[in-house]
Amino acid sequence: MGTKANLNLKKIIIDHKKLDPTVRALFTAKFGDGFDDDEIINFRTANGELVECLEVRTEDTIYLVKMGKYSPTSGNVDPLDQDEDNQYDGDD
Repeated sequence: MGTKANLNLKKIIIDHKKLDPTVRALFTAKFGDGFDDDEIINFRTANGELVECLEVRTEDTIYLVKMGKYSPTSGNVDPLDQDEDNQYDGDD
């Protein structure tokens, strides 16, 4: 459960290519050496696309920085359709 202060933060979903210099610096400081799978936030859009994000926070904003997008019609492999060895299983 979030604290009361977290409930008042703005929430912005943004592509990593569109980060302003300040947020880009925070992102680089946090993830410059890479990130773990448990830091990835996944959600599906209304169109069924899977979006992968990493979270960066400022004093007043939570940024979900989009790292990848997988569309069911694009031919991209949806990471949620992979087995535990991170291999595509081909079954839907």
